[in-house]
Parts: sequence; structure tokens; C-alpha cells
Amino acid sequence: VPERESGIGICMQKSEFKSITLITSPGKGLPLVEELHKRNLPMVDLHHARGSLIGAPTKRNGLAIETEQEIVTCVVDSPQADEVFAQIFEIAGVDQPNGGFMYIQDLKRSTKLILP
Repeated sequence: VPERESGIGICMQKSEFKSITLITSPGKGLPLVEELHKRNLPMVDLHHARGSLIGAPTKRNGLAIETEQEIVTCVVDSPQADEVFAQIFEIAGVDQPNGGFMYIQDLKRSTKLILP
């Protein structure tokens, strides 16, 4: 049954899936992906990005120094999202220096792909 936001009149359904994203230092992503596959979490993606942090040191020309990061995204069923988030937090060592940061969000639309 769709939920209705009060006063706005927009119907929204609860999301079936959630996306958990970890942004971390290079070299930490692949071991995490392998561990998540061992734990029967196959919907995981690893990619690289380059950027700068707020307050990052600057070069002589005034531009921020950019660093490479690894981004791990895991799509899970909504009921298990908090448990998987805690597992990734622990495995990746997010609470350690340079452990990265994580966030979780609802997926409004997604397609479950099952390979043979």
C-alpha cells in the first residue's frame, strides 16, 4: 500500500532495495568485494574516482590536490540493509584512520539481474 506524504499529495512506495556506498583508499575495494561475495552478497560494484576533499591542500596554482579513491557499491534487500552496512563498516575498517566513509540510500528503481 503506498504511503502518502502529508500535505503534499504525492504517493511514494517503500523501496525494495537499498544501496550502500563506501568511498575508501585505493587497494581496499577489491578485498572487500571478494569478502562480500564469500558472504553471498553478489550485487557489488567497484570503481575508481579522482577528486579532492573539502579543505584539501592546494597546489601552487591554488587548485586542490586530487587523490584517487575506490568506490564500492552494494545493493541489498531493504530488510538486510542495516546488517550489511555494519558488516561492510567492520570489514573495511571505516572507524580507523583513512578508513573512508559510507552512506546508505533507498533505490527508487532497480532491476534484479540473475546470471545463469
